[in-house]
Amino acid sequence: MFALSAYSANAQILDGQAQSSKVRLLIPISVYTEDGTANFAPYAGYKIDALSWLNLTLISQYNIAQGAFTPQVWIGFIAQEKFYLLSRSLYNSKTGKYSHGLAATLILFDDFTIDATWDNLYNGTDFVDDDRFQLVGGYVHKKFIVNAGYSMRFKEGFIANFRWKPTTDNWFQLKYDGGMKQVVFTSIFNFK
Repeated sequence: MFALSAYSANAQILDGQAQSSKVRLLIPISVYTEDGTANFAPYAGYKIDALSWLNLTLISQYNIAQGAFTPQVWIGFIAQEKFYLLSRSLYNSKTGKYSHGLAATLILFDDFTIDATWDNLYNGTDFVDDDRFQLVGGYVHKKFIVNAGYSMRFKEGFIANFRWKPTTDNWFQLKYDGGMKQVVFTSIFNFK
């Protein structure tokens, strides 16, 4: 269940790498389409810009449904404001397991993006076991971002996101994940 909740929290587009401030609060609420149960796993993050192309974000997340505290370390690499790579390390205090994943974004022409997320690349025991690879294409238009794609391997299915950015620091996102059979509403707040 913890892994399922961690998958659902991904906000996809440039997350972590393009965080607009030092402090971020992310509040995801997941609702499973099969039985209507909900989960809540908010997190707070603090970003340190080590170099113009390298940053480190320390994350503190708590999953309400599972009662699990999950500290995380995200390392972001940026190449010419066109390619973003994010390495995410997580430790589940309830299970005592460490896991690792990768995410990447490539910005093509006219604000068209391709995003790839490989969750659970290492699951605490094995590499590429119960891992989930998501590939989506998206388009940015002023304050709106839409993307759609497919999740492969664990929990395969169609994925679609719609994000509205009323300001550069605050985002609201609605995500449908057919593989996880859930809808996730996420509020993202960045603080200077």
